[in-house]
Order: sequence, then C-alpha cells, then structure tokens
Amino acid sequence: MKKTELLSPAGDLETLIGVVNAKADAVYVAYKDFGARASANNFTKEELIQGVRYAHLHNVKVFVTINTLIFSKEVEKVIELCDFLISIHVDAFIVQDIGIIDLIHKRYLGVEIHASTQVNATTLEEVIKLKELGVTRVILGRETSIEEIKRIKENLDIQLEIFIQGALCFSYSGNCYFSRFVISDRSGNRGSCAQFCRREYRLLEEKNEIKSGFLLSMKDLFSLSRLDEILSLGIDSLKIEGRLRRKEYAVSATILYRKKLDDMKTDVVAEINNLKGIFNREFTDGILFKSKDLINENRPNHQGIKIGTVVRSDKNRAYIKLTGTLRVNDGYRILSDTKDIGDSISRIIKDSLLVKIAYAGDIVAIDIKDEVRVGSSVLLTKDSSLDLLYSEYFEEKYNHIPIQGMVVCFVNKKLSYEISYKNIKVKVESLLPVSLAINKKLDSTLLYSQFDKLGGTHFYHEKLKINTDNNSFVPLSMINELRRNAISELEELLLKRDFKIIDYPITPDIKPLKKEMKVVVSVKSKEQLDACLELGIKEIYLDKSLDTKEIKTHYLVQRVGFTSFKDKVVANNISQLGSNTIISEYLPVTNYLTYLYFEPISERVTISREFEDKDLEIFVRDFVSRFSYYPNLEYIVYDNITLMVSKVSIFDDINYSKEKKYYLESGIDKYQVLLDKDSNTLIYSSKKRESNLSLDSLKNLGLSSIRINLLDEKKEDIKRILNKYIVKD
Repeated sequence: MKKTELLSPAGDLETLIGVVNAKADAVYVAYKDFGARASANNFTKEELIQGVRYAHLHNVKVFVTINTLIFSKEVEKVIELCDFLISIHVDAFIVQDIGIIDLIHKRYLGVEIHASTQVNATTLEEVIKLKELGVTRVILGRETSIEEIKRIKENLDIQLEIFIQGALCFSYSGNCYFSRFVISDRSGNRGSCAQFCRREYRLLEEKNEIKSGFLLSMKDLFSLSRLDEILSLGIDSLKIEGRLRRKEYAVSATILYRKKLDDMKTDVVAEINNLKGIFNREFTDGILFKSKDLINENRPNHQGIKIGTVVRSDKNRAYIKLTGTLRVNDGYRILSDTKDIGDSISRIIKDSLLVKIAYAGDIVAIDIKDEVRVGSSVLLTKDSSLDLLYSEYFEEKYNHIPIQGMVVCFVNKKLSYEISYKNIKVKVESLLPVSLAINKKLDSTLLYSQFDKLGGTHFYHEKLKINTDNNSFVPLSMINELRRNAISELEELLLKRDFKIIDYPITPDIKPLKKEMKVVVSVKSKEQLDACLELGIKEIYLDKSLDTKEIKTHYLVQRVGFTSFKDKVVANNISQLGSNTIISEYLPVTNYLTYLYFEPISERVTISREFEDKDLEIFVRDFVSRFSYYPNLEYIVYDNITLMVSKVSIFDDINYSKEKKYYLESGIDKYQVLLDKDSNTLIYSSKKRESNLSLDSLKNLGLSSIRINLLDEKKEDIKRILNKYIVKD
C-alpha cells in the first residue's frame, strides 16, 4: 500500500529543521515574496539552499509556495525565483495563479506543480481541467465532500492533498476580498490577510440585533479521530497548516500525526495535550465531515488548557485551585464575562512562600492587574516546559541518517568503500592497490574505527562490515579521502532532482480586433432586468430563472463547484469554461500570462477585482507595450463587492427569511449578508465601489466592455448609474 505523505509547515529555517527531525515526509515553505503568508518570517535564498539541503539529506521533500496572485510587473521576478528554485532542486511549486501554473508547466520539465487551495478546486471537473493544465497535485478546497473525493479518485489519476490540522478560513479559499476592500493596501490573495474573520460582529435583522460575538471565527481543524476514514479515501498527502504559528506548534503537530500514521493504535493523549497547550481555537472535524460545530463565537484566539479555577480574588491577586501543573514563566488567561485577562506568570505564591512550580490540588496565588470573578476558569496558554521538550528538535545534529557500509581491503587489490541509504548505493575505490604491511598491519578493528569517523557529517553507520585479510597497509590519508568522496557522492545523489529549463517564447495565440466599448449589466431581480431593458441595455448577465430572449445574455452560474450547462456563461472557475465564455472577475486575471491563457478560449476576460483604476491602466499600458494590441478586457465600473463566499452558514440557529435584510456590524461598518440559492453565505462590502475613470478614459484603454454589478438597486438608482457610463451615439 502506498505510504501517505505527512506534509508540515515551516515559516523559517529553524522550523524546517524541527519538522524534518520530527519525521515529516515533506515540508512546505515560502520565499520572502509571493507566499500567501507574507507576515511569516519566510526564507531568504541562502536559507532556502540550507533548508533544501537539510531536508533532502533526510529524504524529506521541499515544496515552495508561489501561491499569491502575480501582477505583470512581477512576472520576471517570479521566473528568476523559479529558475533559482530549480537550481537548488526543490521538489514542487505550490501555485494559485493560472498563468503562473501554465508558465511553470511549459518552462520547467520534471518539477511537480501543486494547485494551491486558493484555486479552490472542489469537484472532479475542476481537477480534470487542472490536470490538463499540467498540475500534478491538487490541494483540494476544505469544502470538498467525501463523496466528491471518492469520485475524483475513481475517475482520475492525480495526486490529492487535504488539510488535516490547523486554522480554517470562513471563506472559500481564494474567494475572500475582505482585506482588499476594507484595507486597500492589503489583500488575502496577495499574502496580506488582515483576518477580518477573527473580529467581533453583531448580526442584525434589519435594525434588530439577533446575536453577537466572533461570528466568523472558525475553530481549528483537528482530524486525528477521523484519520482512518481519511486514509480510506486514498488521499496522497495530509497537510498541517501553521506557517504563522510558533515553531513548537509545527513540531508538536508533526510528532502527533507521525506517531498516529505509523501506528494507528498508539496512545497519543500526551501529544494531543501538548498541541492544545501550544495553540488551539478549540477543535472541529471540519466541513469534510459535515460538522456543524465550526465556529467559536466566544473567543478568536488561543484557548489553552484549563489549569484551575479562581477561588478568591482581589485587585492585585487571584487565588487559584489548580487541576494541573503551573510553572513560573507559563502564560495564563482568566476567562471573564466581560474582558479576559492574561499574562506571563512572574511568581507563584503557595502557603505564603514563593515557589517555581505548583501541582494539581494546590491553591496558589498569582499577581493580576484586575479583579476577577470567583469561579472563573483559568487557562494555561503557554506551557514553558514544552519549549524545553521540543528544543532538541531544532538542532541539526538531532537526527543523523543511518547508512549501511562495507569495506573491502586485501593485499594487491584496490581498497573499496561502499555505502547505501534506502535504494541509493555509492561505491568508491582507491587509485592504487593495497600494499602488504611490513611492520604495522591494518586489521579489521583499525579499519572499522577509521571508516566509522562520520561525526562531521549527517550520517552514521547503522551497520559497517569489514572484509580484510588483516595483512594490509593503507595510509590514513587514503581512508579519509575515500570516506569523504563516498559521503559527498551520496549527498549529491540525495540532493539532485532531474529538472530541465525550456526557454519558450511567450506569444499570443490570437490578436482580437479592437471593438466598440459596450455597457453590460449584471442583474439580480426581474425588476432590475426590466429596468435595464427599458433603459436600452443590449447585454445582460443574469440567473437562468430570469431568462429573456430580447437581448444578448450570459448566465450567472454558482461561484464554486460545477454545474452542467450548454449556454453561454460567466465562468467563475475553470470547470465552467466553454465556448463563448466570459471569464469572470473570480477567475482572477492580474498579469499578461493569465490573460494570454484565457484569451483564445473566451469571448472576453474580466480583469480581477484585485485591480483598482490605476492597476488597470498599468496593465493595459504594459500589455500594449509587450504585444502591440489592446487586450480583450471587461472592467467592472460599479459593484457591490462580495467580500466573502462561505459554505458555513451563520443562520443555522436563525429563521432566515429572503424577504428581510441582514447585516454584520463591526464598529462603524455594516456589511449586508445573505444566503444564495446554494445556501452559501455571501457578505457584501459596506460601500459600493465605483470607478473614478471618465467614460473617455475607459474608451482610451481599448476596453471591450464595462460592467455594472447590481445587488438591490432600484430603477432610479440604475438610471443614475447608467447615465454616467452609457455610450452616447
């Protein structure tokens, strides 16, 4: 049976060393640019060289994330980075941007391409398209069902990867624009998520509050109890999330899942408690197993482990009856009905004496800054003993590699030294035959001691066999040279990957003719459709239920997943591509490579919502300069931006009505929220977004069309908007 890969995160070199020593099968990392976790320490080029070397010597693969959307001005820098990564023999690229996937497939022969979870593939049809694009592994969206995973496995030979541990996004990956449109210089799809899902909100029905709390804050995924079921699906790789978390978290999670994967019957209670102690937001089985216990509405941060209960308190001190061990330098949080308090413990008082450690059953006092309620739970949020427990994993010397060795030494024959590791064998021989010893003979004991000197390397002899006549004379310099040469050759074989760079020309397949710019409107209701027809709009995007034969239409299909269709559609993912397709803003085009991929297979291409007016102008100028024609683009000039699309409903315990309006309120901002026909939660921007470009400026950019996206606008609103953009005869 094929071994299932355990894939661990590393936000820096020290963490990489730690998870390799904890026996991960593969590790994923990011260079300081183009990774979806830009706030992680990430790697310099020198650190990548060191990290890949260390991992490969320990038979661990290294995958590098290039899983942000790339702008045209960054393409050359991405190519430079990929060329470098190929030169140091990384095993795979994890990529979101469709144009960059296409580039890597054509330029780098032999390297694996993993479609990032930000591609948000959740169906067989999407995975088929990704394989056609050159993808060797798909990191499935967290919303993919067990039934769909089985369908993919039954119908397609491709590697599948899923997350089994760590943070969960409320939104479908790659479909969150909260950061981008609330903080304009940050974008989750560009590596700078501001974690708006971890904020506190009030849910309003019209103007009345229904509930409040951290309504979008997902619990941590924890799949240990469902591991048997996951393995039965034939998943190729199990991924731990956590490049932003402490190095101890990555090592702890790796140790936990490694032990369980190696022996499903082994007891891992201690390892589970260690992981909880380092970080948890409470745990959930996740959407894969249709869990309804997904949101922690009470707190968005580390929950820790309960360590005791407050039995007495004043303004400066809390008296706690412990249910576990507490040490100086541990971190704590005392839960409150109003505001939690927490800090690091500088001293513990027991029976009026200062102690360094206290145990279950003890009543101790700690210093606090606010009085707390008697009966409050006390959580251990940092267990200082775990830092010491895991510290050895971050030492390069922690985990040496076992090799098999054999020395053959006979008079008048060449001295040979053969070593092997797994299926790799290396054999070296002396240039000259061995001489007969006149005085001091080199017997098997001396040969063993000399060849076994591997202390300065990553290896040790698990077994070293000596075949000799015990009559030989061999200079120590010859032994040292053979040993060095053999180890060097073995390292080279462990490090090397068989890749090739093809410098192919980037040229358009077609050059579409420049067209007269048209105005397109996307409508949500029959009233909006009628208003647009009355106002003379010639092309409309609409739901199939609003069908009209009066004008040209493209149908709006679901944002995620696949729906069988024969009509012209506005495609939101690659499974929806077909003849006369409009590429939607949710198949994000942010660079000329991605545009060139979609150009020949679409009627026109909508530029990404990541773009503001200035970005559009830069894109068009750059494209015309490169290829001497105007791209066939559609640009959204008016929009009710969908900040999030989620399979998770915040209305499960509420009698939701389509006739009422609902809002999430945080501070002064209020976001409309509703359920679509597929029961996805949609959260809209608090402000409508409108282009500042004049009609003449838009025409001068050679656009094929400009689009107005309506949500709940009435006829008078539509008329006002169209007056700005309607093309006059």
